[in-house]
Amino acid sequence: MSHDVLAIIWFAILLTAWSVYLAFESFVVGSGMLQPFITKDKDAQQAISRPAGLHWDGIEVWLITAIGGTFAAFPAVFAKTLESLYVAFFLLLILLMIRGVTIELAYRDENPLWRKIMTRAWNISSLLIPLVFGVYFSNLFGGLKLGANGNEGKFFEIFNLNSIVMGVLFVAVCAITGSAWIVLTGGKNKDAFKEKAYGIAFKASIVVALAVLYEMMAFNTGEGIFGRSQLFNDAPILWAVPVLLVLVTLANILFTRKKSAWLSLIFGMLTLPLLVIIGYLANYPYMLPSSIDAKFGINLFDAASSQYTLTVMFYAALIFVPIVLVYQGWKFWYFAKR
Repeated sequence: MSHDVLAIIWFAILLTAWSVYLAFESFVVGSGMLQPFITKDKDAQQAISRPAGLHWDGIEVWLITAIGGTFAAFPAVFAKTLESLYVAFFLLLILLMIRGVTIELAYRDENPLWRKIMTRAWNISSLLIPLVFGVYFSNLFGGLKLGANGNEGKFFEIFNLNSIVMGVLFVAVCAITGSAWIVLTGGKNKDAFKEKAYGIAFKASIVVALAVLYEMMAFNTGEGIFGRSQLFNDAPILWAVPVLLVLVTLANILFTRKKSAWLSLIFGMLTLPLLVIIGYLANYPYMLPSSIDAKFGINLFDAASSQYTLTVMFYAALIFVPIVLVYQGWKFWYFAKR
Protein backbone atom coordinates (compact mmCIF):
# COMPACT_ATOMS: atom_id res chain seq x y z
CA MET A 1 0.00 0.00 0.00
CA SER A 2 1.16 3.53 -0.74
CA HIS A 3 2.07 6.04 1.94
CA ASP A 4 -1.10 8.09 1.35
CA VAL A 5 -3.35 5.02 1.56
CA LEU A 6 -1.74 3.99 4.85
CA ALA A 7 -2.15 7.54 6.16
CA ILE A 8 -5.87 7.43 5.37
CA ILE A 9 -6.20 4.00 7.02
CA TRP A 10 -4.57 5.30 10.18
CA PHE A 11 -6.78 8.37 10.08
CA ALA A 12 -9.77 5.98 10.05
CA ILE A 13 -8.29 3.83 12.85
CA LEU A 14 -7.79 6.86 15.10
CA LEU A 15 -11.29 8.13 14.33
CA THR A 16 -12.65 4.68 15.27
CA ALA A 17 -10.62 4.60 18.49
CA TRP A 18 -11.90 8.03 19.56
CA SER A 19 -15.48 7.06 18.69
CA VAL A 20 -15.40 3.79 20.66
CA TYR A 21 -13.68 5.44 23.62
CA LEU A 22 -16.15 8.33 23.88
CA ALA A 23 -19.16 6.03 23.46
CA PHE A 24 -18.14 3.73 26.32
CA GLU A 25 -16.54 6.36 28.52
CA SER A 26 -19.78 8.33 28.46
CA PHE A 27 -21.74 5.94 30.69
CA VAL A 28 -18.81 5.36 33.06
CA VAL A 29 -18.24 9.05 33.79
CA GLY A 30 -21.99 9.59 33.57
CA SER A 31 -22.69 7.15 36.39
CA GLY A 32 -19.85 8.71 38.39
CA MET A 33 -21.04 12.28 38.19
CA LEU A 34 -24.70 11.35 38.80
CA GLN A 35 -24.14 9.03 41.77
CA PRO A 36 -24.73 11.63 44.55
CA PHE A 37 -27.81 13.02 42.76
CA ILE A 38 -29.43 9.63 42.19
CA THR A 39 -29.33 8.28 45.74
CA LYS A 40 -27.98 9.07 49.20
CA ASP A 41 -28.12 5.45 50.32
CA LYS A 42 -24.56 4.16 50.86
CA ASP A 43 -25.28 0.62 49.64
CA ALA A 44 -27.01 1.93 46.53
CA GLN A 45 -24.11 4.30 45.84
CA GLN A 46 -21.68 1.40 46.09
CA ALA A 47 -23.87 -0.59 43.69
CA ILE A 48 -23.57 2.29 41.21
CA SER A 49 -19.77 2.49 41.51
CA ARG A 50 -19.14 -1.27 41.20
CA PRO A 51 -20.01 -1.67 37.47
CA ALA A 52 -17.97 1.44 36.64
CA GLY A 53 -15.03 -0.04 38.52
CA LEU A 54 -15.28 -3.24 36.48
CA HIS A 55 -15.01 -1.56 33.09
CA TRP A 56 -13.27 1.84 33.24
CA ASP A 57 -9.72 0.48 32.85
CA GLY A 58 -10.58 -1.64 29.80
CA ILE A 59 -12.22 1.34 28.12
CA GLU A 60 -9.01 3.35 28.57
CA VAL A 61 -7.36 1.02 26.03
CA TRP A 62 -9.17 2.96 23.29
CA LEU A 63 -7.93 6.28 24.66
CA ILE A 64 -4.37 4.93 24.69
CA THR A 65 -4.86 3.72 21.11
CA ALA A 66 -6.13 7.15 20.01
CA ILE A 67 -3.35 9.13 21.69
CA GLY A 68 -0.55 6.61 21.17
CA GLY A 69 -1.59 6.05 17.57
CA THR A 70 -1.50 9.78 16.91
CA PHE A 71 1.99 9.98 18.44
CA ALA A 72 3.31 7.13 16.26
CA ALA A 73 1.35 7.63 13.03
CA PHE A 74 1.17 11.46 12.98
CA PRO A 75 3.96 12.77 15.24
CA ALA A 76 3.70 16.34 13.93
CA VAL A 77 0.01 16.42 14.82
CA PHE A 78 0.71 15.06 18.30
CA ALA A 79 3.46 17.61 18.95
CA LYS A 80 1.50 20.62 17.73
CA THR A 81 -1.69 19.55 19.55
CA LEU A 82 0.24 19.13 22.79
CA GLU A 83 1.83 22.53 22.33
CA SER A 84 -1.45 24.29 21.50
CA LEU A 85 -3.80 22.53 23.94
CA TYR A 86 -1.46 21.73 26.80
CA VAL A 87 -3.90 23.15 29.37
CA ALA A 88 -6.63 20.72 28.29
CA PHE A 89 -4.11 17.84 28.11
CA PHE A 90 -2.82 18.57 31.61
CA LEU A 91 -6.33 18.82 33.07
CA LEU A 92 -7.38 15.56 31.40
CA LEU A 93 -4.29 13.76 32.66
CA ILE A 94 -4.92 14.85 36.24
CA LEU A 95 -8.65 14.12 36.11
CA LEU A 96 -8.19 10.66 34.58
CA MET A 97 -5.64 9.78 37.27
CA ILE A 98 -7.96 11.00 40.03
CA ARG A 99 -10.87 9.05 38.56
CA GLY A 100 -8.84 5.85 38.31
CA VAL A 101 -7.41 6.07 41.82
CA THR A 102 -10.65 7.03 43.55
CA ILE A 103 -12.90 4.49 41.84
CA GLU A 104 -10.50 1.70 42.84
CA LEU A 105 -9.80 2.83 46.40
CA ALA A 106 -13.12 4.31 47.53
CA TYR A 107 -14.32 1.11 49.22
CA ARG A 108 -10.96 -0.33 50.30
CA ASP A 109 -11.31 1.25 53.74
CA GLU A 110 -14.30 1.31 56.10
CA ASN A 111 -13.45 4.80 57.40
CA PRO A 112 -16.44 7.07 56.56
CA LEU A 113 -14.22 10.11 55.94
CA TRP A 114 -12.02 8.14 53.53
CA ARG A 115 -15.04 6.91 51.59
CA LYS A 116 -16.55 10.38 51.44
CA ILE A 117 -13.36 11.99 50.13
CA MET A 118 -12.74 9.25 47.55
CA THR A 119 -16.36 9.23 46.40
CA ARG A 120 -16.57 13.01 46.01
CA ALA A 121 -13.29 13.08 44.11
CA TRP A 122 -14.69 10.39 41.80
CA ASN A 123 -17.92 12.37 41.30
CA ILE A 124 -16.15 15.66 40.52
CA SER A 125 -13.53 14.13 38.21
CA SER A 126 -16.28 12.26 36.36
CA LEU A 127 -18.09 15.56 35.78
CA LEU A 128 -15.02 17.45 34.61
CA ILE A 129 -13.62 14.78 32.25
CA PRO A 130 -16.36 15.14 29.59
CA LEU A 131 -16.40 18.91 30.07
CA VAL A 132 -12.68 19.18 29.24
CA PHE A 133 -13.03 16.72 26.36
CA GLY A 134 -15.72 18.96 24.90
CA VAL A 135 -13.43 21.99 25.17
CA TYR A 136 -10.60 19.99 23.58
CA PHE A 137 -12.58 18.78 20.55
CA SER A 138 -14.24 22.16 20.03
CA ASN A 139 -10.85 23.84 19.67
CA LEU A 140 -9.50 20.98 17.57
CA PHE A 141 -12.37 21.19 15.08
CA GLY A 142 -12.81 24.95 15.13
CA GLY A 143 -9.18 25.54 14.25
CA LEU A 144 -6.14 26.41 16.35
CA LYS A 145 -4.29 29.70 16.01
CA LEU A 146 -1.48 28.19 13.98
CA GLY A 147 0.61 30.75 12.13
CA ALA A 148 4.07 31.23 10.68
CA ASN A 149 5.52 31.17 14.20
CA GLY A 150 3.63 28.10 15.37
CA ASN A 151 0.83 28.40 17.91
CA GLU A 152 -0.03 32.09 18.32
CA GLY A 153 -2.98 31.65 20.68
CA LYS A 154 -3.13 32.31 24.43
CA PHE A 155 -3.82 29.43 26.81
CA PHE A 156 -7.06 30.96 28.13
CA GLU A 157 -8.49 31.39 24.61
CA ILE A 158 -9.41 27.72 24.45
CA PHE A 159 -12.25 28.52 26.87
CA ASN A 160 -14.66 30.37 24.59
CA LEU A 161 -18.42 30.22 24.01
CA ASN A 162 -18.26 27.45 21.42
CA SER A 163 -15.97 25.28 23.53
CA ILE A 164 -18.03 25.77 26.70
CA VAL A 165 -21.22 24.81 24.84
CA MET A 166 -19.44 21.74 23.46
CA GLY A 167 -18.29 20.87 26.98
CA VAL A 168 -21.86 21.15 28.29
CA LEU A 169 -23.00 18.99 25.37
CA PHE A 170 -20.52 16.27 26.31
CA VAL A 171 -21.59 16.41 29.98
CA ALA A 172 -25.30 16.22 29.06
CA VAL A 173 -24.75 13.19 26.79
CA CYS A 174 -22.91 11.46 29.63
CA ALA A 175 -25.86 12.23 31.91
CA ILE A 176 -28.17 10.39 29.48
CA THR A 177 -26.00 7.30 29.12
CA GLY A 178 -24.98 7.36 32.78
CA SER A 179 -28.61 7.41 33.91
CA ALA A 180 -29.49 4.50 31.63
CA TRP A 181 -26.41 2.54 32.77
CA ILE A 182 -27.34 3.09 36.44
CA VAL A 183 -30.85 1.77 35.84
CA LEU A 184 -29.61 -1.24 33.89
CA THR A 185 -26.91 -2.21 36.41
CA GLY A 186 -28.65 -1.16 39.61
CA GLY A 187 -30.06 -4.62 40.34
CA LYS A 188 -32.29 -4.79 43.40
CA ASN A 189 -31.49 -1.16 44.24
CA LYS A 190 -32.83 0.37 41.03
CA ASP A 191 -36.48 0.62 42.10
CA ALA A 192 -35.46 3.25 44.65
CA PHE A 193 -33.82 5.58 42.15
CA LYS A 194 -34.85 4.69 38.59
CA GLU A 195 -37.53 7.42 38.39
CA LYS A 196 -34.99 10.05 39.40
CA ALA A 197 -32.52 8.66 36.86
CA TYR A 198 -35.12 8.84 34.07
CA GLY A 199 -35.97 12.43 35.08
CA ILE A 200 -32.33 13.50 34.87
CA ALA A 201 -31.90 11.75 31.52
CA PHE A 202 -34.91 13.51 29.99
CA LYS A 203 -33.72 16.96 31.12
CA ALA A 204 -30.24 16.16 29.81
CA SER A 205 -31.68 15.16 26.42
CA ILE A 206 -33.25 18.63 26.09
CA VAL A 207 -29.88 20.23 26.86
CA VAL A 208 -28.22 17.97 24.26
CA ALA A 209 -30.77 18.98 21.61
CA LEU A 210 -30.22 22.70 22.26
CA ALA A 211 -26.43 22.32 22.32
CA VAL A 212 -26.41 20.27 19.09
CA LEU A 213 -28.59 22.91 17.42
CA TYR A 214 -26.16 25.63 18.51
CA GLU A 215 -23.08 23.69 17.36
CA MET A 216 -24.60 22.82 13.98
CA MET A 217 -25.36 26.52 13.43
CA ALA A 218 -21.81 27.44 14.48
CA PHE A 219 -20.37 24.77 12.17
CA ASN A 220 -22.39 26.17 9.26
CA THR A 221 -21.20 29.79 9.49
CA GLY A 222 -18.68 31.21 7.04
CA GLU A 223 -15.84 30.49 9.47
CA GLY A 224 -17.35 27.21 10.62
CA ILE A 225 -16.09 23.79 9.64
CA PHE A 226 -18.90 23.18 7.12
CA GLY A 227 -18.19 26.49 5.43
CA ARG A 228 -14.58 25.55 4.70
CA SER A 229 -15.05 21.79 4.27
CA GLN A 230 -13.57 20.39 1.08
CA LEU A 231 -14.90 16.88 1.69
CA PHE A 232 -18.52 17.88 2.38
CA ASN A 233 -18.53 20.05 -0.75
CA ASP A 234 -17.10 17.27 -2.92
CA ALA A 235 -19.25 14.48 -1.45
CA PRO A 236 -22.75 15.79 -0.54
CA ILE A 237 -23.71 12.28 0.65
CA LEU A 238 -21.73 13.03 3.81
CA TRP A 239 -24.45 15.46 4.89
CA ALA A 240 -26.26 12.30 5.96
CA VAL A 241 -23.99 12.21 9.02
CA PRO A 242 -25.15 15.58 10.49
CA VAL A 243 -28.73 14.61 9.66
CA LEU A 244 -28.20 11.32 11.52
CA LEU A 245 -26.84 13.24 14.52
CA VAL A 246 -30.00 15.38 14.60
CA LEU A 247 -32.19 12.25 14.39
CA VAL A 248 -30.22 10.59 17.20
CA THR A 249 -30.65 13.74 19.29
CA LEU A 250 -34.42 13.60 18.80
CA ALA A 251 -34.37 9.87 19.61
CA ASN A 252 -32.65 10.71 22.91
CA ILE A 253 -35.59 12.92 23.86
CA LEU A 254 -38.13 10.29 22.79
CA PHE A 255 -36.59 7.31 24.59
CA THR A 256 -35.71 9.13 27.80
CA ARG A 257 -39.30 10.39 27.87
CA LYS A 258 -40.56 6.84 27.35
CA LYS A 259 -38.17 5.62 30.10
CA SER A 260 -36.52 3.04 27.87
CA ALA A 261 -33.13 2.42 29.49
CA TRP A 262 -31.65 0.26 26.73
CA LEU A 263 -32.62 2.57 23.88
CA SER A 264 -31.55 5.64 25.85
CA LEU A 265 -28.16 4.02 26.41
CA ILE A 266 -27.72 2.97 22.76
CA PHE A 267 -28.76 6.27 21.18
CA GLY A 268 -26.94 8.27 23.83
CA MET A 269 -23.74 6.33 23.06
CA LEU A 270 -24.10 7.21 19.37
CA THR A 271 -24.19 10.97 19.95
CA LEU A 272 -20.55 11.78 20.74
CA PRO A 273 -19.05 9.46 18.08
CA LEU A 274 -21.24 11.10 15.42
CA LEU A 275 -20.16 14.54 16.58
CA VAL A 276 -16.48 13.58 16.43
CA ILE A 277 -16.88 11.92 13.02
CA ILE A 278 -18.48 15.12 11.68
CA GLY A 279 -15.61 17.21 13.02
CA TYR A 280 -12.87 15.05 11.55
CA LEU A 281 -14.55 14.56 8.19
CA ALA A 282 -15.40 18.23 7.79
CA ASN A 283 -11.77 19.23 8.38
CA TYR A 284 -10.31 16.49 6.14
CA PRO A 285 -7.53 16.35 4.98
CA TYR A 286 -6.47 18.63 7.84
CA MET A 287 -6.03 16.99 11.21
CA LEU A 288 -5.11 20.36 12.72
CA PRO A 289 -6.79 23.21 10.84
CA SER A 290 -5.57 26.77 11.35
CA SER A 291 -8.04 29.53 12.19
CA ILE A 292 -5.52 32.11 10.89
CA ASP A 293 -4.84 30.73 7.40
CA ALA A 294 -5.47 27.29 5.91
CA LYS A 295 -1.87 27.08 4.68
CA PHE A 296 -0.64 26.89 8.28
CA GLY A 297 -2.82 23.88 9.06
CA ILE A 298 -1.39 20.36 9.28
CA ASN A 299 -2.85 17.75 6.93
CA LEU A 300 -2.63 14.04 7.50
CA PHE A 301 -0.46 13.29 4.46
CA ASP A 302 2.30 15.74 5.41
CA ALA A 303 2.14 14.78 9.09
CA ALA A 304 2.17 11.00 8.62
CA SER A 305 5.16 8.88 9.62
CA SER A 306 7.21 6.93 7.10
CA GLN A 307 5.60 4.22 4.99
CA TYR A 308 7.54 1.53 6.87
CA THR A 309 6.33 2.79 10.26
CA LEU A 310 2.72 3.00 9.11
CA THR A 311 2.91 -0.50 7.62
CA VAL A 312 4.28 -2.08 10.81
CA MET A 313 1.65 -0.28 12.89
CA PHE A 314 -1.09 -1.36 10.50
CA TYR A 315 -0.29 -5.06 10.90
CA ALA A 316 0.02 -4.64 14.66
CA ALA A 317 -3.45 -3.08 14.74
CA LEU A 318 -4.76 -5.85 12.50
CA ILE A 319 -3.68 -8.40 15.12
CA PHE A 320 -4.43 -6.68 18.42
CA VAL A 321 -7.59 -4.63 17.78
CA PRO A 322 -9.77 -7.76 17.18
CA ILE A 323 -8.32 -9.32 20.35
CA VAL A 324 -9.30 -6.25 22.36
CA LEU A 325 -12.79 -6.22 20.83
CA VAL A 326 -13.37 -9.90 21.62
CA TYR A 327 -12.08 -9.56 25.17
CA GLN A 328 -14.14 -6.48 25.96
CA GLY A 329 -17.24 -8.04 24.43
CA TRP A 330 -16.73 -11.15 26.56
CA LYS A 331 -16.15 -9.03 29.67
CA PHE A 332 -19.42 -7.09 29.28
CA TRP A 333 -21.31 -10.31 28.56
CA TYR A 334 -19.76 -12.18 31.50
CA PHE A 335 -20.40 -9.51 34.11
CA ALA A 336 -23.85 -8.73 32.76
CA LYS A 337 -24.90 -12.26 33.78
CA ARG A 338 -23.72 -11.56 37.35
